[in-house]
Amino acid sequence: KQDEALDACTALGMLGLDHELVNLLRQVPHWISQCSHAETCALEMAQRIFKRLYEAPQAVPMVYPPDTISLLHLVLEVYLSVLDSLRETLKDSLGKALLQWVEEVQGVQRYNVDVIAGLLRYQLISVADFDRMLAKWVETRTRDNVGAINAQTVDFAVMLLQRVCLRQQVLGGAEFPRLTEALRHEVARGRQYQQSGALALSPHELQP
Repeated sequence: KQDEALDACTALGMLGLDHELVNLLRQVPHWISQCSHAETCALEMAQRIFKRLYEAPQAVPMVYPPDTISLLHLVLEVYLSVLDSLRETLKDSLGKALLQWVEEVQGVQRYNVDVIAGLLRYQLISVADFDRMLAKWVETRTRDNVGAINAQTVDFAVMLLQRVCLRQQVLGGAEFPRLTEALRHEVARGRQYQQSGALALSPHELQP
């Protein structure tokens, strides 16, 4: 398999135009247009779908038989397709809202590679804006260990770049200049931090 998300996207793309799911997705803009406050309605729907993206790993089985499409990634693709259909109503405000909601996600959920890679692949959020945001995440220090690198965020950033630039090849590394610079800086800081920590040890502590 090339990539679980791309496999799921391909599977959905092979559905006929008369398929029930395809018809439902095509009807979303029409339903929104029938609302008295279409933009408000679309934004509320977008926020609900956004939350579902992060809830999917807990709601959908992660294990699936060999040579089949991942149900989790199929669900994520449907949610992303719904968000994409709302772009017609919300225009640029959709991307701004999604980026704000991404910023507000807390805890381990923030580091969901599947969700962020999907938002970038569908061009639902600006690559340049997210590049700046993720670079700030990488540069943020934890309160209990100000000198050390933010390992969890660095790991997430590296996995995300591997996903969208190498596995999926939907974006290039050059599109993440600030993140790349932040990662280089963190690697240098990490080495310096380790060296300073080693120097602080006594000769007796350094002995094996």
